[in-house]
Amino acid sequence: MYPHAVLTSREDPERPRAAALLLLAVVALAAIATSQAAPAIEDGQTAEVTLDGGTTISRDIRVHLDPAGGESLASGRLSVGLRSAADFGDTGSDLITIALAPADGPTPTNPVYDMRQVEIPVDACRTGCDLTYRAWFSASPAAGSGATIRYSAAARFTYDNYGASPPQRWLEVAIEGGETPVSPLIWALVAALAGIGFGAVIGRRVRSQGTARLLAPLGLTGVLVSGAVIPLIEWGLDQFSLFTAALLLSHAAGIVAGMRRWSSDGGWLLGLAGVSTIALCGLWLAWVVGSFAVVHPLELAVTLAGLGLLTGIVVGQAWGARSVVLAGRQLWAVVAVVSQGLLVAGLVFVGIVALVPASPFDSLNVMGLVPLGVAALLGVGVRRWFDGSRGLMLAVNIVLFLIGLLGLVAWVSLRQGFAVPGVAGSIVDPADAVIVIEVIAAGIGIVAATRRFAYPTIARQDPVPGT
Repeated sequence: MYPHAVLTSREDPERPRAAALLLLAVVALAAIATSQAAPAIEDGQTAEVTLDGGTTISRDIRVHLDPAGGESLASGRLSVGLRSAADFGDTGSDLITIALAPADGPTPTNPVYDMRQVEIPVDACRTGCDLTYRAWFSASPAAGSGATIRYSAAARFTYDNYGASPPQRWLEVAIEGGETPVSPLIWALVAALAGIGFGAVIGRRVRSQGTARLLAPLGLTGVLVSGAVIPLIEWGLDQFSLFTAALLLSHAAGIVAGMRRWSSDGGWLLGLAGVSTIALCGLWLAWVVGSFAVVHPLELAVTLAGLGLLTGIVVGQAWGARSVVLAGRQLWAVVAVVSQGLLVAGLVFVGIVALVPASPFDSLNVMGLVPLGVAALLGVGVRRWFDGSRGLMLAVNIVLFLIGLLGLVAWVSLRQGFAVPGVAGSIVDPADAVIVIEVIAAGIGIVAATRRFAYPTIARQDPVPGT
């Protein structure tokens, strides 16, 4: 009689309603989110060892639990892992294998076997305990001589009651050898800064010696191009290779443009390109090297010092002459180029990560075109700022600053919620530093955009190279 009513009220008694399933899912998530986790205490320490390829070295790790923390223990564990060279966070390497065992027990028959975690016997810690474990670090022959690694040891005890969280001071982890020494990357960066300063002094002396002053800019261009091409050959068109190529080739183009305009602008553009290379490419190089698990301090320091020497010579040659007014050639132009370069690099990196699939199973994400478009818009704004128009650069920096500030607050709050007290690097993360750098760069860009740029005046022309 009413067919439409019969059809619209027909139900399958064996199939639950979508609304009911949604309600159950919400209840389950709420229960998980509001449930109280079992209390736990955790402590850790970071240390460093140096070993040659094909050798094994051991370090003792002491775990102390206060007698007051021995009651109601449910489980305990000790884990050892590699840290990045700059202590950014946990990492791994095929060159290093770790084995962990009680120090008073039998030595593993094969210490190169990868076993980075052991269970701590809680029955032995009911009234507190002092336990010693031994970690073996084995380097493959490919690691070479003088390989330096940083590692962390962390112990964790959980309790079988749901009372108040126990004090973290009850647990202490100590590694043989004491506190962590200064990272090899820090000494390498000091060597790079010394190379830049020494190179600038040399550059001032060779700036007017005919074609000789072209050697350093051409050499720097060759280094940048090689640094861009080699990753593409070795790793293909992946995210890391593409971003590295984009960063280095853009600076190589800036060096070439500066050489072509050397006789007309007194080296102003070449010096600006050299400073940008030091700031942006140097920061990326330090970030990449600092993410490695295995470094060779001497080779690293020599390499960075050599690169610093080369770029210092270029800047010293270009800006060592007095033919360009000091304030016009350096201050706000450098501030604008470096700050906006950091923003553009960050946007390009995000765009490449979104566009380029990380694996063959991932698909292309066209949303990556959005940050690339913003990077292009910012580049146009910087170019217009050099021509005297400040509006576009100011507007883009304000938007990026506000977005970055909101993102920073949200990201730090999220990480604080998942942080584990007492563990080195549990809160600090490379992503935190990236967001902070981008927010600071946008803030500096806002200030720079309010300044009106004026091209430097040239008192005299330097000799044309080759004449």
